[in-house]
Amino acid sequence: MKNSFLERRVYPRLNQDMPLKLLLEGFDVEAESRNISASGLYCRVSKHFELMTKLKIIMFLPSSANKKIICSGVVVRTEVDSDGDNHIAIFFTDIKKTDQQKIAEYIKQNLC
Repeated sequence: MKNSFLERRVYPRLNQDMPLKLLLEGFDVEAESRNISASGLYCRVSKHFELMTKLKIIMFLPSSANKKIICSGVVVRTEVDSDGDNHIAIFFTDIKKTDQQKIAEYIKQNLC
């Protein structure tokens, strides 16, 4: 039986450690991506987030001359690993189509 979760993914994911900034109700949280796609990202964070928390995300794509991308997203999964580190999956809810295309192109270039 195939994993239906994986079949639902529209965009490929790239394992990529990249610093991020998450903005939530007046404070910044430093984070580091573990993987990214054109529809969202998975990252390690310094604090716990509840499911469905709305965030503003600021990231720089390394190969795009440090192209800054600002978008919004929602936390769709939370995990704590064996070391006690918090990880969250974020689904992009408001991202410019051009920024989404830049992420997709960055992933395509780095998967080859």
